[in-house]
Amino acid sequence: MAVMSFIGGALGALSITYVPKSLLQACVPPLLILIAIYFAFSPKPNEQARKAKLSSSLFCVTVAPIIGFYDGIFGPGVGSFFMLACVVLLGQQLIQAVCTSKLLNAACNLGALSVFLVSGAIIWPLALAMAIAAFLGAQLGARCAVRFGSRLIKPLLVSVCIIMAFKLLLDTGNPFGEWLDQFF
Repeated sequence: MAVMSFIGGALGALSITYVPKSLLQACVPPLLILIAIYFAFSPKPNEQARKAKLSSSLFCVTVAPIIGFYDGIFGPGVGSFFMLACVVLLGQQLIQAVCTSKLLNAACNLGALSVFLVSGAIIWPLALAMAIAAFLGAQLGARCAVRFGSRLIKPLLVSVCIIMAFKLLLDTGNPFGEWLDQFF
């Protein structure tokens, strides 16, 4: 799965000039809100055994590279998309889905990074600061997930999805944001 996610991220980064940014800006906020609604109203993850809807192999060759591709092009919400896919399609419990999504997210990030590295498009001081922050955040998040479990992960996931969706909606150039400005 990680290899296919890496390949998807690299292909997304290679094709970044071909996908209209406005299309991604319009699609991502509603997807994040739908993910937040799903997790807000879904049963507690450990209470219900889930049956996988896809085999790991099929997930590996379809879902992992598609989400990785999106990450290589645009990126916001990838961790949430992977987590939702792991819960819904692979039947994983929330803690396991968090772990899987971290691995797959890192893999597609590395795929996109390798393309940007080869093309010389990296702003090194910013990239290093972001890498350090991501590493520290991942360490803190993993420790909190293990210690507090779904009672922390679920509300945090819902909150982050909603905050990220509104942040993206308020960005200049977002088609939904411009549409809302006309009415308010």
